[in-house]
Order: sequence, then C-alpha cells, then structure tokens
Amino acid sequence: MNQKIGLTRQILAAVLILSSASVFVSCEKYAYDPPKIDLTTPVSFKNEIFPIFNSNCKGCHSGGKLDFNSLASTWTSINKTTYITAGNPESSLIYTKLNESSHSTKCSTEERNKIYVWITQGALNDNE
Repeated sequence: MNQKIGLTRQILAAVLILSSASVFVSCEKYAYDPPKIDLTTPVSFKNEIFPIFNSNCKGCHSGGKLDFNSLASTWTSINKTTYITAGNPESSLIYTKLNESSHSTKCSTEERNKIYVWITQGALNDNE
C-alpha cells in the first residue's frame, strides 16, 4: 500500500514538473519584442512632431504653460517650460509624461518613438 502511495506521489510530482515546464516554454512564443528605433533618419519638428502634439495633446493643452494651438506656440511653450532636454528623452518631461499611464493612450508607440528620436537628435526646430 505504501509503495502505491509513493509511486502515485512520484507520478503526480512528475506531471506537475512537466506541466510547469511546458507553461514556461510556451511563454517564449509571446515574448515582447520592442520596436526597432532608427536614430539615423532625421525627424522634422514641423512635419512630424508638431502634428503629433497638435492631434494628441491640443485637446487638453490649448493654453497656459503648454500651448499646442500653432507651430510657433508649441515650440515656444515646450522650450520655455523646459519640457525638453535636447539629446536626452529620458530626462525630458514631455517624453516621460507620454509613458505614464495617464498619457500612455494619447499617442501610439510609433508616435512616442518619433518623439524619442527627435529629442535624441537634439530636438531641433526646422521651422526657422
């Protein structure tokens, strides 16, 4: 009787171990693959970044410290308030806000990546 219980426990342990292993193996198939970001292609503030701010941010930020109503007011407000640290998106408030839960649905991943590249490239104003 004790041998049957011991054998049953061993079989149960083997089944649990194999089941656990199969769960971990199947997860690899769904591993997150972050999007590739091309830092070499120049990003235009006028043609690419301003339209993102205008379509996604203007609804809530149309005056005050941040003003996305026009190309000129957008440029002035993001620089006057030091929301941009040229060359460093991780310390740029405008980029870090886009990744917070309250703003994460405002822009697509592609749009956030464009802003990341633009800031990395020096956050230049090609409208001047």
